[in-house]
Amino acid sequence: MKIETTRTAYVMDANCMSRFVDDLAKGNESVAAERVSFAAWDMSDVGWIKVGTARITVELLDPKEIQHGQLAALQARLQKERADSQVRQNAILDAISKLQALEWEGVEA
Repeated sequence: MKIETTRTAYVMDANCMSRFVDDLAKGNESVAAERVSFAAWDMSDVGWIKVGTARITVELLDPKEIQHGQLAALQARLQKERADSQVRQNAILDAISKLQALEWEGVEA
């Protein structure tokens, strides 16, 4: 299955535009194309510079491949959450250890 749509093509700012124009002048169309972003809405209000219109065709993956990608993304997210949680837990355990190591006169830990 495929999706076909039309979007406005933009270069993100004047600096990128300079490089975009240089790439085109040198005949590096594929490099210039990498500097282009596409949007369904007007991005000129945030400084993007309109350079044209793009006709986009998206060849969709098989639904099973899409599902596999979703599962992989969720598993990666879970792994990151677990790692972040472990960092926070280790900081708490470190604080507990430091407090338990303190010696207070007349107080037992």
